[in-house]
Amino acid sequence: MKTYLRAFSIILVLMLCQQAVWAQAVREPTLDSTLDNIETIKVNTPEVFNLFVRAFDRSDEPVQIRMRLNDPAQRNLIALEYNLNPDAPDFVEAAFDEEGVAILGDPEEFLELQDTTVYLRITVSEPGTYRYTFDLLRADLNPISPVSESVVVATTLPASIRSSLNLNPTLVKGADTEFDVVLRRGETAANTPVYLRMTLNNPAQASRVALQYQDGQQFKPLAFNQQGVASYGPEAGFPLTDQTLTFRANFADAVNYGYKLEIVRRADNSVLATREEVASVLNVAGIDDQLGDEQVKVYPTMVTNGYVVLELGQVYDAQVQVLDALGRTMLTADRVSGYNRLSTAGFARGLYFIKVIKDTEVASGRFIVQ
Repeated sequence: MKTYLRAFSIILVLMLCQQAVWAQAVREPTLDSTLDNIETIKVNTPEVFNLFVRAFDRSDEPVQIRMRLNDPAQRNLIALEYNLNPDAPDFVEAAFDEEGVAILGDPEEFLELQDTTVYLRITVSEPGTYRYTFDLLRADLNPISPVSESVVVATTLPASIRSSLNLNPTLVKGADTEFDVVLRRGETAANTPVYLRMTLNNPAQASRVALQYQDGQQFKPLAFNQQGVASYGPEAGFPLTDQTLTFRANFADAVNYGYKLEIVRRADNSVLATREEVASVLNVAGIDDQLGDEQVKVYPTMVTNGYVVLELGQVYDAQVQVLDALGRTMLTADRVSGYNRLSTAGFARGLYFIKVIKDTEVASGRFIVQ
């Protein structure tokens, strides 16, 4: 009898473990909007954007799609409209309640969760920074799949600048890496003569970076001075338009390179746009993603849905750390096993590293928050 009970107990435990594995393997829905891809929204100007919904393993579950404002006091400054049917051209108003929550759809009904694209239109009446979260509300009133974003609203559209250098997860010392610098004119006077300026946070790194700019089919050198400043453009400047310029960089050391990009008006050297970024350079292209015989998996590498997945296989009770490109600890967790979703809510755009520590072994991965 004891043998039978022992065998039954083992079978029961195995079944429960298998059910736990199945439960962990469920892929939760994801949300991703294009609103935060817009550099700046102009006051009282309607802006159309998309919300992409992916159901994965929760298909057909009843949900409501919500937008929640971090500051409910901003609810009266925002006119939000949505369209759940791409075949119908009309937008429907989505009113915010006193808690700053707007339901995309009938507030009294739940939708069947499906892969879909929601079309939205937003108009904001006052300048400022607006922070918000999209999520799904299940029938049991538990919210899932949050994605937090923010957008800047201004009375006029300023010029803007950004590069793809800090978003490159494969920067390796000693290798030439091409990257783009994207310029947007905004409402700056047409054809304003400007030049670009790149300033290293640490001027001592100037001799450790070889920078080039593309001129036709060739790349030509662009030197940093002793203050860690490199300028691009002819003496008279070049007309500021919406355009993309291509550069090439080669880093001598496997460290972080912080820098500032600026659009400077040639006439008076006033700064029209600025952006600070960090490029993280590695020794080798690969990353040690093994703990013993187990591969540590980190995905997606480009995060837009508010979380990153960490799979540890048969590794149990590990310590996990998430670090930003400056080495600052963003998240820590102990006794981590199996399948995990790590929230990136509140993370700024940029490169992040995951360290998984088990006894004396360390594995690592990385991802980019877009």
